[in-house]
Amino acid sequence: MSLFRRTIRFVLAGTAVLMAVLSAIALFVARLITAPPREKVWATPSDLGLAFEPIEFPARDDAVRLSGWFVPAKVGLAPTVVVVHGWLWNRLGSTGEGFVANVTHGGKVDLLRLTQALHRAGYHVVQYDGRNHGQSASHGPVTFGYMEANDLLGCLDYLAKRPDVDQHGLGVVGFSMGANTALYALARTTAVRAAVLVQPTSIAHFQQRFTRYMVGPLARPLNALIHFFVQRLGGVPLHALDPLTIAPATGHTPLLFIQGEGDPWGSVDNVAHIAMEAPGTVATLWVDAKDRFAGYQYPIEHPELITSFLGDYLK
Repeated sequence: MSLFRRTIRFVLAGTAVLMAVLSAIALFVARLITAPPREKVWATPSDLGLAFEPIEFPARDDAVRLSGWFVPAKVGLAPTVVVVHGWLWNRLGSTGEGFVANVTHGGKVDLLRLTQALHRAGYHVVQYDGRNHGQSASHGPVTFGYMEANDLLGCLDYLAKRPDVDQHGLGVVGFSMGANTALYALARTTAVRAAVLVQPTSIAHFQQRFTRYMVGPLARPLNALIHFFVQRLGGVPLHALDPLTIAPATGHTPLLFIQGEGDPWGSVDNVAHIAMEAPGTVATLWVDAKDRFAGYQYPIEHPELITSFLGDYLK
């Protein structure tokens, strides 16, 4: 066999191996996107000395029942804050441990600490697991806020029936997919008086930056494969899952946007664009964070950013 033929066969074999590896990675990411593994609920509010009530309620579309906690304020009738978690997490946030976290370089997010701070500030607090996460039921693929808005709206319907909830003092704090969820929900309700949105994102933008962060120059062919597998697995095309499209319809609910400046997956530019399109934007806060998870954790470690903003509108 000539050197030329051996070289061609070697190149073809190498290309086939590379495509097989890229396909396997793309399928793994597509499964994470459409049907992520669940994090176990590893703690309860009582671990921080907080009384709580286990709750269940249906999503607004009646597609799924959701599980969560109601952490009461020290007084009876009080304003209420709903904390909405991100993708791959549960009501507690994320442990930052396990195979997926190790592969994606994920970090810890402790939402229970935020609940403690909100409780001390005089609020009832609700933490719940969104559909396909934690202890809530599964229904369809993850849509990064589009269908998950029904979960938040179902939570608001549940709170409307509680006599201890001040209906003129309902707030939301959403993280990542939870921030997207809040934006989609705000277009369908006037019940929320203020919302804090921590690192929302346009999903195609996020996926492209995340892929480039993980594999560098191989991102372009991998992106095409991920989009292909997402749709083959029943997911929604990622370019269609963009809070930019719904932001103008969110009304005049006061909004605080928070984004880490060093986030390699999302970006300040993307969040600034979303905030610009939302009529109720009061402020955008760019925080010092070297990675995406530090951006999530920053307002938890500085809860006065959240309690001060919400206090202007909920009390």
